Amino acid sequence: MSPDRTVIHVLFFADKPGQPLVLPLTDDYEVAFENTSPITDQPSYCLQIARRSTPAASAELSVASFTTLYGENGSGKTAMLLGLCEGLAGWRPQSKVSVLWENQHGLHLSCGTSLKNVELCSSLSIQSDNAAPVPDFSTVFYTTSPFEKVRRSRLRRRGLKDISPRFGKDVASELVAAFSAYPYLKGRVDFVCEARVELKLKPFSVLELLTAYSGHQLANYKSSYPTLKKNLQDLDRASSPEMKFILSFAVLDCVERLSAQDAVELINALLEMIKDYYPWLDDMLCNNPPLVDQLTENSLLTKQLLKASKALKVTKLLFEDVNTWRRNSSLAHLDEKVGHHIRKHEGVLAEVSAMGLLQFSFKQLSSGQASMMSLYCAIGRAFGEFESESAHQLMLLCIDEGEMFMHPKWQRMYIFDLLKFIEEFGSPAKRAHVFISTHSLIIAADTPAGRLFDLDNQQLTNAFGYTPKQTLNSVFAVGDFTGEFNLQLLTKLSAVLNREDQDPQSIGHARQIAGTLANDELRRHVQQQLNVLIGSEDAQA
Repeated sequence: MSPDRTVIHVLFFADKPGQPLVLPLTDDYEVAFENTSPITDQPSYCLQIARRSTPAASAELSVASFTTLYGENGSGKTAMLLGLCEGLAGWRPQSKVSVLWENQHGLHLSCGTSLKNVELCSSLSIQSDNAAPVPDFSTVFYTTSPFEKVRRSRLRRRGLKDISPRFGKDVASELVAAFSAYPYLKGRVDFVCEARVELKLKPFSVLELLTAYSGHQLANYKSSYPTLKKNLQDLDRASSPEMKFILSFAVLDCVERLSAQDAVELINALLEMIKDYYPWLDDMLCNNPPLVDQLTENSLLTKQLLKASKALKVTKLLFEDVNTWRRNSSLAHLDEKVGHHIRKHEGVLAEVSAMGLLQFSFKQLSSGQASMMSLYCAIGRAFGEFESESAHQLMLLCIDEGEMFMHPKWQRMYIFDLLKFIEEFGSPAKRAHVFISTHSLIIAADTPAGRLFDLDNQQLTNAFGYTPKQTLNSVFAVGDFTGEFNLQLLTKLSAVLNREDQDPQSIGHARQIAGTLANDELRRHVQQQLNVLIGSEDAQA
């Protein structure tokens, strides 16, 4: 029976020639490739797809699918995540990603270049031509790595939502996203409530704003109105932040939402308004209500100024009790004062923040704290935007080593907290396919059963129920917890205890090594064995 919603069963990906990599997202189908070409010919494959007779038991998840990628450095985890985002952002037949998916109309195979030279061999009824494009995906990428900036920038132009943090002296965040995440985080990690934050209003210079967006219009006005530049400079120096906010919002909102022709019309009308009303502009715009009808007859500018005035009214309430345009406090105190207001007016404040007129940042956080706050704030922002999009759209959320900088205690909660947080968004969570990459032993072992993908061997595996030793051996192919520095010391100690090295200098070194063992019981036992050994050697002498 076909599902009542779109289900993504398998992703096929090929970044280089050869058999495509297979990423199963459900356990409903078995997928296998058979090489059908002679050794000397260009490889060709038969893709076999069959429904599983007994689907494997899988964990109940709050998301559409969850996959953890792991592999050695250089195995291509980050490249793989970016490749999936690139392939699914505005999918087309030239994409490197192919998709086996199902909806109420049946089973579909959307073939990109990863299935080039591949023949479909299946007794199932599968629509597999270009009439079955991939369902619409919103692709979201997060990384704490400073690398891949060029590729990420290119992908942003293709529609990728890169929500990666910008770390510096302070950690910038989106205000509404931070206050969406805060109620969930405040009871889970101690530092969140006491985290120091800064919130400030930062309107743009009127001269810089018009210079950036006016093109030739400003130069034309200067020729007929020689004092224009001086008047703009005077506006910047003497005008209130409220007036500069209104002008900044009106221009930026127009440039962002409306056509280039509308932007030209608005800026022309704005320059005319400044020319005619420069000395009284501040008082008239900041009047309650603003005297917009007296300032311009242009309907577009009138509409934009009124919209900006309403946005200012909402924004000013963030600073109502401090009589300044800047707040420095703990996150808990700020939430107590204005958190409800932020969540109530999240649409307007998100718009103001996106323009850069309202800046919010965390201060004095450690790298681990900054990593956690930026991760949850970024995901909150991504899901906030996703909720406002089509109810039929799917999300691909790729998180590249999001646990980097986190203490093992936090790593233990990483997957649990991540899934619980996403679950808070309700229906959109069920349309989200989550991929994470990791080098963490804890996170690999905490991955939902059967959802651990070995990138080196290109297959799903399972670490559910493994001990740390088993995870280290079976998942990461590392034979021992002990690192090479201490292993060479333990090897020397073992050689003496096993009578493989009886040199007096080696025995003396072994006594020094034994005295540094962390386990008290083991240390006493080894020292006793060495004493017996030394006593035996003395007796023989």
